[in-house]
Amino acid sequence: MATEGPGARVEVFLDHSNFYHGLKQQFIESGGRYDFTGLVREVVRGRHLVHWNHYCGQVLAEHQPEPAAAQQRFHSYLSNRAAESRIPLKLNLRPLMYPPGFPRSRAPVEKGIDALIVQDLIVGAFDKRYDVAVLLSGDRDFCNVVEFLKVRFPALRLETLFANTRRHLYDMKPHCFDSWRVIDRHVYQRISVKSR
Repeated sequence: MATEGPGARVEVFLDHSNFYHGLKQQFIESGGRYDFTGLVREVVRGRHLVHWNHYCGQVLAEHQPEPAAAQQRFHSYLSNRAAESRIPLKLNLRPLMYPPGFPRSRAPVEKGIDALIVQDLIVGAFDKRYDVAVLLSGDRDFCNVVEFLKVRFPALRLETLFANTRRHLYDMKPHCFDSWRVIDRHVYQRISVKSR
């Protein structure tokens, strides 16, 4: 099993909300926007990308028509960029949960995204679908699955790339990752929309 070099099979697991809000907090002036293909290049680094999994809570038009339309435009942008660049993108959407009385009550919340990422990480490892798993999230809810993968599949390579404001996962389990990088200003310049 090749975990380095162009023959390594890479699968990426992007927790969009966590990743985007981390960038938004760290790089306030640009709103945290990133260029999809720039991010792919930064993460994959010339290796063989087998899947790019994008996980996101889906805004419902009946509750939030304008944000739902904006999200649909973003997902169309991702799909088009992926098709143009032959990137094997899989959009994994879960409807947001809206509390009774919205919008006067609490904001909607994501449900099921973390569980889906955990499931896909584990199934992919058991099915020998990838040599390298790249988790793009700083959510400490993933600590247990990261630790499990490292113990159960020691030959797998685990990597992470995160905004400094979302370093919770790394702080909890630094020994579980074979490679970790903080998105500093130099990295962000390579993956930001302005780099296109």
